[in-house]
Amino acid sequence: MDHVVCVKVNEVDFPREEAARRFAQSSLLLCKIPGVISVEAGRSTTSNRSHGFNYGIVVRMKSQKTLKLYNKHPLQQQVAKDLLLPLIGGKTNAATSMLVLDIVSPRLDGPDKTSSSSSSSSSSLVTNLLGLTTVSLACALGMLLYRRNK
Repeated sequence: MDHVVCVKVNEVDFPREEAARRFAQSSLLLCKIPGVISVEAGRSTTSNRSHGFNYGIVVRMKSQKTLKLYNKHPLQQQVAKDLLLPLIGGKTNAATSMLVLDIVSPRLDGPDKTSSSSSSSSSSLVTNLLGLTTVSLACALGMLLYRRNK
């Protein structure tokens, strides 16, 4: 499961150095949440296709169940409130300055285990892969990120 957050940071109020510091600190804190595999964050390298989304964070976690726990975790809430929301001018701007996508990764989550037939499982896996491709194309809005601040 990948939790992707694309953000429109106001670089007048928050210069690149400050935004980079906040994203680096966010990464360190979010990695401490149980079930989180990795966190990658940084500034987008794509300006002509990003629709203003200039920073992003990708949190890879074990499963969809982990996402539910992650969203309620005090560290995640602290990161959002204290480090990330100020970059966009607060919670009131989240609808226009933040894009959140949760992507099921067949590599991590596997095919749908509720299905009893193997053809249904294969079909589910193909659907997940097609959905992932569609989401990947749509995420040209800001998902081309530096691996870490270089």
